[in-house]
Amino acid sequence: MFQAAKYYNARAGSVRLIDQNNYTYTKEKEIGAKTYWTCSKYRDKAIQCKARAVTNNEENVIITLTGTHTNHGSELMTIKTKLIVNEAVSRSAENPNVGPRRYLGEIQNKVDETNANIAYALPSLQATKQAIVRARKKNNPTPKTPNTLDEVLELFPKDLKFTSDQGLFLRFGGWISEEEQTLGLIFFSENGLMMMNNSKTWFADGTFKTAPSLFAQVYVIFCLCQDKRILPAAYACLTNKNTVSYEKLLLTIKSAMTEPILLESFRN
Repeated sequence: MFQAAKYYNARAGSVRLIDQNNYTYTKEKEIGAKTYWTCSKYRDKAIQCKARAVTNNEENVIITLTGTHTNHGSELMTIKTKLIVNEAVSRSAENPNVGPRRYLGEIQNKVDETNANIAYALPSLQATKQAIVRARKKNNPTPKTPNTLDEVLELFPKDLKFTSDQGLFLRFGGWISEEEQTLGLIFFSENGLMMMNNSKTWFADGTFKTAPSLFAQVYVIFCLCQDKRILPAAYACLTNKNTVSYEKLLLTIKSAMTEPILLESFRN
């Protein structure tokens, strides 16, 4: 009976095969439904292990093991840690809204649960963080940067129009005044809307140095909450600092609110 083929990601994105005795193999070539592997120590001049393996890609099993692993032991400890890390990295790529720290903690907990002295084989925290970043970029490619204002609307990613729980986030995206080349993107979540409905005091400010390309500013509205915290509630990317842009922002918020906006004072 054939043994199941197991794999782990080695450095530089290469995949290695693991047999039931925890020896690892590097891919040599692929012909049809078969992949041919050499021992991962084959290119090590001091070892040059001649063991080989052949896998059936359709059934995902090892169909042939030839040769004897000489002059080296298995990579059990390294494999265990890599499998734990790879599993956590894969989960992090599927959940980009969860901070890397959570997965780093899971890795440490899994290592502790093995009751084996394998912590020494763990990659550094920085290396693991970089692996998470790479996996997330691969799973969620960065959207193309628009070169014109028309492209801002054409290329805006659909998934960025919603929050992580699929609530509406982009409340307005379009021309405020096409004649004046005034474009705006206005964002606020249901939670932000609730804060604005419940808060009697708002603060607003624009930042210019960190505005995305093609925009003049990112304008943020903050709310003074009942627990005295000041939290951001709405955001707007605006192409200028004209009155018409601010009016559009406030009208967009007003149309979504259940409580009326009562402007008592405005201070610079």
